[in-house]
Amino acid sequence: MKIGLWIVLVILIVISSCTNAGKKDYTFAEGFAELQKLDTAHNASFKNEQLNSTMVPLDNIDPLLEQLDLMQGNIQRAQESDNKEALVRFIAIRKDMLLAEKNFQLAQKIGDIGLVTDENGFSCAEARYILDAAYLYNESFTYARRAEFSLDDLLYWFGDVSQLQDLVGLNKQKTAFYKSPLDHVHKIVQTNQETLEKNCKIKVVTK
Repeated sequence: MKIGLWIVLVILIVISSCTNAGKKDYTFAEGFAELQKLDTAHNASFKNEQLNSTMVPLDNIDPLLEQLDLMQGNIQRAQESDNKEALVRFIAIRKDMLLAEKNFQLAQKIGDIGLVTDENGFSCAEARYILDAAYLYNESFTYARRAEFSLDDLLYWFGDVSQLQDLVGLNKQKTAFYKSPLDHVHKIVQTNQETLEKNCKIKVVTK
């Protein structure tokens, strides 16, 4: 019986060793460097992106999101550590930034017909475009605000992770994404919704 137990223990140890052998330990700095390479390949820039200014080309966003999903999956298999958790959270932030930019650009593609404040005025016949624009701008606002809050949390709670604060940036070194005109975006959403409700009797519900 004892020999049998030892054989079982040895097998379990071997299985555990083989399982862990395939796991890569990521430091935040290593992961950040890989993310920078992905940015470069897709004409993106974590430091310079900003809504209504420097944004990732719309056609590049979905391919970059796919690459981020793959990288996130690889990191999830790494050994548990603060570096791993910080990287997973940072990738989630990058995805939120990109989704904010995607929705913003889709809203812009609708054009002035999607705004109740355009120079030619509006009619209730344009409600579909106005609703679509309000939805997309609201999605952009939601993702952008979550990205900013999550980035603040990352810098605060994982400040002890080596090089994290230097690479992500503090104060004047923060990403330009913080300069995104979120108040203006939110105002567009509110104005579109309120005008439709008042003048066209269309009730708008957003999450």
